Amino acid sequence: MHGVRANTHYGLNLPPGEYQFLVFTDLNSNARYEPTEVVGERAVWIPDEVTQTVIGDLDIPLEEPLKKKYTVTFTAAVSSGETPSLFYPAGTIRDINDPLFDRDVATLGLYHPAAFLEKARTMFYALEEDVPYKIPVIFVHGIGGTPAEFKHILEKMDRRRFRPWFFYYPSGSDLDQMALFFQNIFLSGRVIPVDEKLPIWIVAHSMGGLVVKEALNIQKKPKNRIVFISMASPFGGHPAAAKGHKMAPMVLPAWRDLDPDGEFIKNLYRRPTDPLVEHRLLYAYKKPNRSRLRENSDGVVSLSSQLRAEAQKAAFTQIGFNSSHSEMLAQDTVVDYVIDELSQAKTNLPPAHYYYLLADGFDVSNNHAYSDQQKHSLRYLGAYMHALADRKIAPLNADQKRFVSTALGERKPVNHIEKTWCKFVRLNQLSIAGCGLQK
Repeated sequence: MHGVRANTHYGLNLPPGEYQFLVFTDLNSNARYEPTEVVGERAVWIPDEVTQTVIGDLDIPLEEPLKKKYTVTFTAAVSSGETPSLFYPAGTIRDINDPLFDRDVATLGLYHPAAFLEKARTMFYALEEDVPYKIPVIFVHGIGGTPAEFKHILEKMDRRRFRPWFFYYPSGSDLDQMALFFQNIFLSGRVIPVDEKLPIWIVAHSMGGLVVKEALNIQKKPKNRIVFISMASPFGGHPAAAKGHKMAPMVLPAWRDLDPDGEFIKNLYRRPTDPLVEHRLLYAYKKPNRSRLRENSDGVVSLSSQLRAEAQKAAFTQIGFNSSHSEMLAQDTVVDYVIDELSQAKTNLPPAHYYYLLADGFDVSNNHAYSDQQKHSLRYLGAYMHALADRKIAPLNADQKRFVSTALGERKPVNHIEKTWCKFVRLNQLSIAGCGLQK
């Protein structure tokens, strides 16, 4: 994995065995990783019988170049077509029309999960660089699906307020395992920090709703408010799955999990919904003429499965749409409902603070005096820093109090934000803040 930054996550698909993980950094910038550039290592043993399908918390501490003798040397490969990121693992920022989200890649996730994970390494994807005050909206596709299926919602989403994220997973895999991945990446705070001032919104289609529901079971107590919108999800399973895994020569693990009498479906509502979770249950009831299902359905999932009694009881609200299963992600009435719900999303930030966060910052993209991270901070946080420094808004915490003190020239800049603001003041000869006088 080339281009991974410190304090980020990594994923490897490995068979049982003993491994030695090494972390290199290109200290001399010669596009080669050399024996003297090892800054972290960890031994890992994966036994033949693994009780956990996902092994987490395998952190690798980073240090000064290690003194041990290593013999490995290799070229630092450059990944083509991957947008570099200041905060995310390399290759996770993509356009919604990226070939990675094509149907043929999603099909790999059905039948060849390992091959899929070679392409979609982290299962986390975003459309833009991280902006901490934007409310995260996590999109979760169903079986055989991709993030591209949500493009109709994305076209109408207020990207000034929201940051779309995607859980792009091998959908033929064991759903317990995928739920654990989702919980670890998005809910636990171990991979993506959870800001308790911001809600998390989740939009899941079809089987994706089951992955999210199980992830919420694993999470138990959320760290902040979660709004979960499920769309045509088979909470009661699918009857064809019961027949399929008994008769078919090869059965996808996910299909086995959809058996209405199987353990996964039986245990899906084993925990009560936490008060911090609001589930908006959207169901579809337009049955195409070609559908083979005898009972009322959306052509793929029966109404009785979408409206499982426990799901209805746990839902904050439930709304039906005259849509088929495949039409739901593109139908205007459904898309408009999701957008209307998002428009009501609120943060725990004071209105005046949120106003300045949403205000335009300072575009210094052509000024080479700033680092890329400083350019990003001034673009998205510049107006907010200006308001704090000019005392138009009161600091909310100790960090902001120190920032104001720095801006007034009472202390030297120490952290990234303080140094960025003081550089901006100095280069633009602003007179509003004392740090502009510091050299």
